[in-house]
Amino acid sequence: MGRVSLGAALRVAAIPAVVVYPFALRVLLEHTGPRLAAAAVLFGLALSFLVRRAFGHEPLRPLAAQHALGASAALLALAQGKELALLLLPALVSLGLFGFFGATLWHGPPMIERVARRVSGGGFLEEMVPHCRQATIAWCVFFFANTGAVTALAVAAPLAWWTFYTGVVAYLLMGALFAGEYALRTVRKRRLASPPASAATSR
Repeated sequence: MGRVSLGAALRVAAIPAVVVYPFALRVLLEHTGPRLAAAAVLFGLALSFLVRRAFGHEPLRPLAAQHALGASAALLALAQGKELALLLLPALVSLGLFGFFGATLWHGPPMIERVARRVSGGGFLEEMVPHCRQATIAWCVFFFANTGAVTALAVAAPLAWWTFYTGVVAYLLMGALFAGEYALRTVRKRRLASPPASAATSR
């Protein structure tokens, strides 16, 4: 039990690093160049892998898969001496999430349904299944669009624009989508749980 809790804590602790990545990368690129920035990313990924493996006791294959994408981008940037691979990393992550969420639509239950069932426990209403599927589709659309936006900014926009979008705008959009979906799900759940007006007046 302690191992699971520690592993979860380490995964949560990694979130700030992901959020700070665009800003830290911009500073590194502007002051050290692509190769040293890539080396710094590799060092951070190696440190994250070793800490989570040693103290969180996370399974090797999933942990390695999580870090392989970033390591591949950093190695490519290190070899080429160009920053594009590092800038495309958030797009690759978003594309991976698109694939992950999309796969749950084919091999259900959809991701939002899994989350809703875990949060609601025994109180989950089966009538909410269509909503959860629609919400999962909405997240897929967002991740696909976000992949395109980050890619376009990485290829054709100034570094400042890429940083602002990936470090601020994308998270604001995610927060708005999450809050909107949760509010809509709550309203629909209350309507389904409450008796119809005609039934209430006939009693």
